[in-house]
Amino acid sequence: MRGEPTILQPVVHIIDDDPSVRASTSYLLRSHGFATQIYSGGEEFFTEARLGVGCILLDLRMPDMDGFAVQAELIRRGVDLPLIIMSGHGDVRSAVKAVKLGAFEFLEKPFQETLLVTTIEQATANSLRDQNRRAQRSEATARLARLSKRETQILRGLLAGMTNKEIARRFEISPRTVEMHRANMMRDMNCDALSDVIRLAIEAELEPLERAADAAASELAA
Repeated sequence: MRGEPTILQPVVHIIDDDPSVRASTSYLLRSHGFATQIYSGGEEFFTEARLGVGCILLDLRMPDMDGFAVQAELIRRGVDLPLIIMSGHGDVRSAVKAVKLGAFEFLEKPFQETLLVTTIEQATANSLRDQNRRAQRSEATARLARLSKRETQILRGLLAGMTNKEIARRFEISPRTVEMHRANMMRDMNCDALSDVIRLAIEAELEPLERAADAAASELAA
């Protein structure tokens, strides 16, 4: 049976060719409050899954498309949900390979209930944090897009730790003009303090302006 998750509720996607394992694992996780979706294999998952926050619980040994093939396809498609690989034939080599390819964890069947639930809790918590970071970065980027070219240049200078006078010399404008752009910047980004502007710029991964001394040193080293 498949759960009916809410939009913001993390979902555990269970991929296993064994119907009894799918059903029992889903029942166990639902009894601990997790929403689940079950799939008989990788092809069904890629056809039917609706991905949001959550994690993937993937069997390693399956016909047609084994766990490593599914993992490779997840990487190719840019799916970044935490991946937990499980196998009744676990070995060190498989575990190392899975983790090297980016798996969150490797569990051997039959797994202990406490270990499985703890691992799922950690994986879904990571997924929620990642979603929040993406949302914050997207919001910050959108707010930075409101700035003019000159305001963006000045903000990059502030990120580099430059004073108003240093920024003014760099762009051959007056310090008063820099102050005016700073005020406009705060208004355009709907920020009450310059520290809020700086925080948004960092979240949006805006590159600091290269200071003149640093640029000169780079040229000398080249």
